[in-house]
Amino acid sequence: MEALISILCGLLLGIAGVSVLLTLVRRFGITHDKNQARRMLCDGRIADSVEFQRITRSLAGLRSDREAAELVTKLQHLEYKEGEPTSSHSPAIKSAPTSTALASPTPSEAPLSCPHCGVELKLAPRRKKKCASCGQYIFVRTRLSDNQRLLVTEEEAKRIDLERDRLRYLNRWLGVLEEYGVTRRDFEIRKEERSEKLGVRASDHGTIWEIFNRLALGMMKSANRDGQESLDGLYYSMALFLNEEGEDCFAVRQQAARAALQRYKRSRIKKVEVLAADDSCTSCLLLNKKVLTIAEALRTMPVPCRECTHRLQDRNRAFCRCTYAPVIE
Repeated sequence: MEALISILCGLLLGIAGVSVLLTLVRRFGITHDKNQARRMLCDGRIADSVEFQRITRSLAGLRSDREAAELVTKLQHLEYKEGEPTSSHSPAIKSAPTSTALASPTPSEAPLSCPHCGVELKLAPRRKKKCASCGQYIFVRTRLSDNQRLLVTEEEAKRIDLERDRLRYLNRWLGVLEEYGVTRRDFEIRKEERSEKLGVRASDHGTIWEIFNRLALGMMKSANRDGQESLDGLYYSMALFLNEEGEDCFAVRQQAARAALQRYKRSRIKKVEVLAADDSCTSCLLLNKKVLTIAEALRTMPVPCRECTHRLQDRNRAFCRCTYAPVIE
């Protein structure tokens, strides 16, 4: 009997040891993939598609891991929004003369050369590298017009990065506007109209903000109930937009809360409950689960919380994320 018990205990300990070992191996692989994905983001090596796809698949199952989920989102955004190549092979890297980094593609037979001194290179660098001939740094970037990988100077790399950031910004906010029926063509037409009116090239963010305001005005004037019910969400998006631009968004955030209360009131809801996020600041957590009548909430406007200290894009201004939920009696 004692021998049987000893055997069973040994088996249990063996199983437990294997489980611990598998967990450690898996965790090591996850950490390795996260670090590798982070390096790919920093180095701009998203076009290494085989490696990119493997890391994306590895991280895709970790939705409960906030850092991994954020990395997946960023990688996928770069893959689909920025037009990076998604084939199984990386594109050929071309050298670009200093004055033509954004011009037409370099012929495929052209030799790889340093963008500073023009010396021919034996191997194409895959990341920032110092030229052995002149000592200047060579940068590797993807040209947005045709996804061609180029060897460029630091100045040209910064120009390409700025254009990439502009397109990323534009794609993100046009995606929000599309939820309200605004197409990319609508945006382009409105931008041209503003440019003619101003006498200079209208900015992307100025045009986006004007479209937001036109949408809000149209919803407020409209008798369409569905449009009215979208008003609080629109105001919330406008507040996020202002926050990203580094501008005060508290009044617009209040408009979002007020519009939500009015929507509940039209639905004959009598009371609402304040809901704070799990990682909200102390002031917002003190409001969490607080129940108020619609009239009281409209009169006192506890949301957004004036004492909130949570930061989003704007590091100098707070952004309260507290919302109202209906209380069904």
